[in-house]
Amino acid sequence: MPGLTDLSVRNLPEGLHLDARLSSFGIRVGKRRKTWIVIKGKNRTKVSLGQYPAMSLADARKRAMVELSKGTFSI
Repeated sequence: MPGLTDLSVRNLPEGLHLDARLSSFGIRVGKRRKTWIVIKGKNRTKVSLGQYPAMSLADARKRAMVELSKGTFSI
């Protein structure tokens, strides 16, 4: 399964679509908007990164990497 692309994001049906290139990153497509998300932690908390098309796929991936690097680790 390929990762998300600009073309594929424009034509996605409603639902949650995860990226194959960056785990825990994806886009939630609703009736009226598309929201970039990252899924974090043991509880799989969904964190909104921004709206498409105001935030591009490239910018959303960069922001997702920053969010994932902030992860909380327990020893």
